[in-house]
Amino acid sequence: MINQLEHKFSIKRVGKTTEDDYVKALRIYNDTTPFEIKTPSNEISYWICKQKASTPFEVYAFILYLNDEVIGFSMTTYIKRTKIVVDEYLAVYDRYRIQTIFLVYESLIQNYYKETGIEISYYLTEISYKESGKEMDRESKISLKMLCIEEYGKIDALYYALPLGLENHESNFIAHIYIKGVEPIQSISPKTYQDIIDSIYYDYWYTWYNAILSLAELEIYKKQIDRNFELIKKSFNNNMSSMSVLHSSCNYLNVDANISKESIPAKRQSKHHIFLIVVPIIIILPLFIIWGYSEALKIFNLSISSISTMVGTIISAVITSLTTLFIARKKL
Repeated sequence: MINQLEHKFSIKRVGKTTEDDYVKALRIYNDTTPFEIKTPSNEISYWICKQKASTPFEVYAFILYLNDEVIGFSMTTYIKRTKIVVDEYLAVYDRYRIQTIFLVYESLIQNYYKETGIEISYYLTEISYKESGKEMDRESKISLKMLCIEEYGKIDALYYALPLGLENHESNFIAHIYIKGVEPIQSISPKTYQDIIDSIYYDYWYTWYNAILSLAELEIYKKQIDRNFELIKKSFNNNMSSMSVLHSSCNYLNVDANISKESIPAKRQSKHHIFLIVVPIIIILPLFIIWGYSEALKIFNLSISSISTMVGTIISAVITSLTTLFIARKKL
C-alpha cells in the first residue's frame, strides 16, 4: 500500500550551452514551438553565451525538471532600462501540458528573479491578436489561460509583435501586451506604455538582430521597427491621460486552450529494480569472499579442510538470504 507520493519541481538557469540537459531542453522547445513565434535556437544559444554587462537586455533561459528529469525549456528576457521581464517561451511535451505544471514553473521563475535581487517593474507577455484573435496559435492560447489565472491584465492599446528576422514573415502581427505588477494594475500612462514599447523594440530586438544580421539586413529590419513604432505612437489620443488595463476581458474560462487539469504524471517505481540489484550482490559477494580465502590459504600454505566449517556457514547464509528475499518478493 502506498502511503506517500511526491513530485520534485526544479529549474536551472542555463550557464553553458554545451551541457547535455540544455540540449535536451532545446530539443523540446524546437519540437513544440510553432514556427510563427519561434526564435531560432542558434540565436538563443548565441545570446546566452555572448551577453555581457553592457548589453541592454539579459536572456534568462531555464531547464525545467520534474523528478530530476528534463521535461521542458523556458526563456524570459530582462530589459534593463525599463526593468521589465518579457515572458518568451515555456515549452513542454503534450503529456506535461497540465495547468498545475505551468503555474508551478511560472512561480519558480518569478521566485528566481526575486531571490537574485533583480528589480522588476512589470512582467509582460505578448499575445497574438491575428484576425481579432481568431488565428491565435496553440502556445498563445495556453499562455493567455495562464496569464488570466495569474491576474495579468490586457493593455488596451495597439501593439505589433516584431518579425523574428527577415524571413519569418508570419511573425509580424497585431498583438496585445498583458502586464502584471506587484499588485493588479488598472491603468498605465501613455508615456509609460511608449517607454515599454521603445525598450522592447530598440533595447531588445534591435540589439538582438544587430549581432545576427548584416548591415544591409539590419537597416531593412530597423525600418520595420520604426514603421511599427510610429503606427503605435499615432494611435495615441492626444487627450489621453491613461490607458486602461483590462482584467474583465481576461476570462480564462472562455479560453479554448489545449491544456489539461489532470493530475501530474507519476513516475512509478519499479518493484523489480531492487531485486535485480540485490540478488547479484548476495550471490557474487560471498563467492568473492571464498575466492579471497582460497588465495589467502595458498599464500599461508593452509588446507581448505581447516576452514571447511566457515565455508559451509557462508554457503548456508547465501541460501538463507536468497530464500528470504524470494519470500519477500512474492509479497510485493
